[in-house]
Amino acid sequence: MFTDFHAHFNSVDPGEVREFVRNCEKNQTRAVMTGGWMGDHHYASLEDIRKFCAEYPDWLLPGAKIDQWDTPPDVSQIRRIKDMGFVMAKFICPYYEYDHDMYLPVYEELEKLEMPALFHTGIHRPTQVDATYRRPMLLNMDPLRLDRIARAFPKLKIVIAHLGTSFFREQASCMAKAFPNVYSDLAGSGAWKGLSPRDVGFYMRDIMDPGNPRYLTKLVFGSDCYVKYPEIQTEAIQHYLKILNENGLDRSAVDAVMGGTVSAWLGC
Repeated sequence: MFTDFHAHFNSVDPGEVREFVRNCEKNQTRAVMTGGWMGDHHYASLEDIRKFCAEYPDWLLPGAKIDQWDTPPDVSQIRRIKDMGFVMAKFICPYYEYDHDMYLPVYEELEKLEMPALFHTGIHRPTQVDATYRRPMLLNMDPLRLDRIARAFPKLKIVIAHLGTSFFREQASCMAKAFPNVYSDLAGSGAWKGLSPRDVGFYMRDIMDPGNPRYLTKLVFGSDCYVKYPEIQTEAIQHYLKILNENGLDRSAVDAVMGGTVSAWLGC
């Protein structure tokens, strides 16, 4: 059984959700699903996510996107989503940089509750115009913004989404290698489709022992698939396995990347 830590609830059509679940069954893959506001569009609400995940508990796990836009974050929301059964927190499009003082209590609460956090990093719709708020995106979501968070909350499991995309791959890989509590996925066509097995091996290499693939185990499987586009998950599984196998990981290490690591965090 694989665990896909990065999937999107972009449809609440029951038929489309059912087809997505069928694809998960075919792939023998559980998907951690998130929705909410993504900067210039909305996906499923927390209530819709919880409802569908309860309907398909063997294949869908509920994740909660935490708002970091123009209102102070509500720390009590973290306890509420935990009590509602949500298993992780997703962050994207922060008004300020990820490591702003305002956001630290949220991460502290996640650490206390042992809920892992997925941070979008790198590019986000580069053509999006922000004439109203005039906020930066790339700088706010630079993987180096997770340095302070990883140090301040060493028990918080952090996943860097997209390995930073092409802008920040070096920073993201160095963060994952440097901190025991920091991991990365290769999610999205901007990452796993743009990275060969050799590329990934280069970024995740052990500088002192270049032939040692041990840092590849700091990857976790995330596809960036969508309810409307389940085929992305299937393609991602094939590509991840190719990357891991061609870089010489043994079966236990492959199993960890493809779900074992995340499953231990989630207790499933």
